[in-house]
Amino acid sequence: MGGPVVVVGAGPAGATAAMRLHRAGLPVVLLDRAHFPRDKICGDLLPPRTFPLLRQAGFQPSWDPQLQRSALLARGSVVFDRLARQRPQAWRSTESGRLSLTPIAEALPRRLFDALLVDQLRQHDLPVREGWQLTQLRPDTGGGWCLSGRRPDPSGACRGWELQASWVLAADGAGSRVRQQMLGSHHRDDLAVGVRVMAEPAKGSQPSELIYPQPHSLLYRWSFQLGEQRNLGLFRPLATADAAAPPAAHLARQWFGRSGVAWACPLLPPPERLVGSPAPGVLLLGDAASLIDPLLGHGIDHAAESGLLAANCVLHSASVAEGSLAYDSQLKALFVPRWQQLQALIRRQLS
Repeated sequence: MGGPVVVVGAGPAGATAAMRLHRAGLPVVLLDRAHFPRDKICGDLLPPRTFPLLRQAGFQPSWDPQLQRSALLARGSVVFDRLARQRPQAWRSTESGRLSLTPIAEALPRRLFDALLVDQLRQHDLPVREGWQLTQLRPDTGGGWCLSGRRPDPSGACRGWELQASWVLAADGAGSRVRQQMLGSHHRDDLAVGVRVMAEPAKGSQPSELIYPQPHSLLYRWSFQLGEQRNLGLFRPLATADAAAPPAAHLARQWFGRSGVAWACPLLPPPERLVGSPAPGVLLLGDAASLIDPLLGHGIDHAAESGLLAANCVLHSASVAEGSLAYDSQLKALFVPRWQQLQALIRRQLS
């Protein structure tokens, strides 16, 4: 039907989808504009739901020995306050906040974590095309899709490339080229801004931290232990009304005494703007579908979940049109209730 499945983006969403499809016997090509290992700006904390999803897709837990585990100190968070009430035996109240009694925070630099996933894909003989940048996606005459772009050759010169595909699974991040070509840019009021600062590790055995320093605010700061480094950061949902707020880099200097690397990301949108399939045969995964938690900012687990869902819809549908509709409806069935629950938590956080 026009060629293999082409997965654009080799982060957790794309890697999960590619592994599931490849192990089921479908021809898959995985593209990424970067070369691995590559840095990925985020908090580096891995939600626990991530790992069962990766195993379900077919990954082996090669990351497990390298995870940095620590207790978590949370203050001012309605999410962790609720967890502490549900499981009082697992938390202790201190002057600084609620402290988990076991090492529940699991962190690994995305530079390493994503590269481990790509290495496993290569071990399964799945074609991974690093340095392949997508510039155009258009329908082809056979009812599939034509992808084209540029890549460097061994001499460093840029060469053009072109692929035909029946399915295009877009896992190319918050600035997704596929999403932009299909739907245009994100709405401004769906954005959040974050800052990451890498620092020396804390002395001794210190917990990771997630702190809301200001009442009636969604801004929080984190400090996650990464062995030889600490990942410090800030996360703040950015509505149109916040346009006059201090820039994120200024906040990093204010809280951490140094500059940080800032980024913006699209958050999980209201139900009427959540799009899983903008056209038959094109599926948006992970950050490209804006599946980022609007309260805590995590998205790796959502990325892996959407990758697995997309692969299963491709595998179990009788046609491209049927599979596209199935993915769109099942994605909404998963995330619309979560959005509604998160809105209630956000109101409580602001009260």
